[in-house]
Amino acid sequence: MYANIAERIEVVAEGCAAPAEAVEVVVYSKPSCMQCQMTYRALDGKGVPYRVVDLTEDTEALAYVTEELGYAAAPVVVVGGRDHWAGFRPDEIDRAAAGLLEQGVLAEEVRS
Repeated sequence: MYANIAERIEVVAEGCAAPAEAVEVVVYSKPSCMQCQMTYRALDGKGVPYRVVDLTEDTEALAYVTEELGYAAAPVVVVGGRDHWAGFRPDEIDRAAAGLLEQGVLAEEVRS
């Protein structure tokens, strides 16, 4: 597999034929979801830009998360379309932020 998230982000960016800055973080979420709120706060605290998709309003996104990725709980976080996890995972958020920082997507002063 990959040694760290930076390596995974680099591979994803190369696979997408897009610059690392184009690597998107998507949080598939549900209203009133405490783990989702905690994930937003942690991503915000690390300065990681992300897009939220409400699974209760987007049936295609729900099918993607449940059928293609195999998750049954929110949030589901997808980095670069390939790296993903479910639930509030500070360890994964830290790795994603470190990888984005290493790739030059995040500013140095945002780290905490």
